[in-house]
Amino acid sequence: MEFNNTVIDINSWHADETYDGVYNKGARVKSHYFSPKDPLINCIKPGHRYLFKLSKKWCPWQFWMEIIAYRLGCLMDVKVPPAHIGFSREIDKEIYGALIEWFYTEPEQYVDGSLIMKEIIEDYDDEKGKQHNLTSILSNFDNNELLIKNWAKILTFDSVIGNTDRHQDNWGFILRKVQGQEERRAIFSPAFDNGTALAYGTLEEKFYLFDDENYVKTYLKRPRRAKHHMKWSLDDDRHLNFFDFMAKFVEQFPQTGDIISNLLRFTRHEAEIILEDLVDSVDDSRYCLTLERLNFTLDLVMKRKEILKSTLKL
Repeated sequence: MEFNNTVIDINSWHADETYDGVYNKGARVKSHYFSPKDPLINCIKPGHRYLFKLSKKWCPWQFWMEIIAYRLGCLMDVKVPPAHIGFSREIDKEIYGALIEWFYTEPEQYVDGSLIMKEIIEDYDDEKGKQHNLTSILSNFDNNELLIKNWAKILTFDSVIGNTDRHQDNWGFILRKVQGQEERRAIFSPAFDNGTALAYGTLEEKFYLFDDENYVKTYLKRPRRAKHHMKWSLDDDRHLNFFDFMAKFVEQFPQTGDIISNLLRFTRHEAEIILEDLVDSVDDSRYCLTLERLNFTLDLVMKRKEILKSTLKL
């Protein structure tokens, strides 16, 4: 795997101000651009749409989580939209964010999970998504073996990075024409929108709290912090934590055990190799990824991975 830690200046890119697609949902500021026809950077597709996604104002380092998640996805063999370091100048300030490759192109169409949930469940509340559940999703498809395998990968990935935000707008299907065929094929979307994962909101002055094993155990297993957005079934009145949810998943779908086991084979050293070049690649102290934050992030990733392996007896 080869990655690029180049800071990509998008000030000369063509802004896409007319696009009002579903990928613009969410709380953080986003803007859309087309890359140059000759971008001169190997990791950038020529003339392709990109999303420039900023951090929340109180944690300007948050955009790194999208980039780290992309690289961890590559390591785990989970499809995540490529994310790079983006840079933009405004009149009185310089801004860094995640420059994320658009995951479908025209004439492909994207159908998000919100539309699917509304078809499955009458009066579905897509604002809070309290009815969002796996059982209803799977029961809506006749041949769902491939769908089960896809969810096995996505839910395992989310469990490892601590992503509680895979709500109904953060998954879906790409409708793609297969060469020589009239009908379009539905392809599961990559695992996009990972910026609220990886304990992004923990301030560095609070890292010391995680030296206490009891604190870490509570942090990693408490359902309020450590749960998938979706419930297991519509009738559930509570959420399972990541690990109990995945244990139930493997019990229900034992054919996914090998898939999940393969996803969890990566080592700390392998993760460090693909992430270490990001440290201090941005000079601005407000935005830079420090070695302390990277180590903290990887500590929690590895702990989640080990808890998941232990829970699933892998």
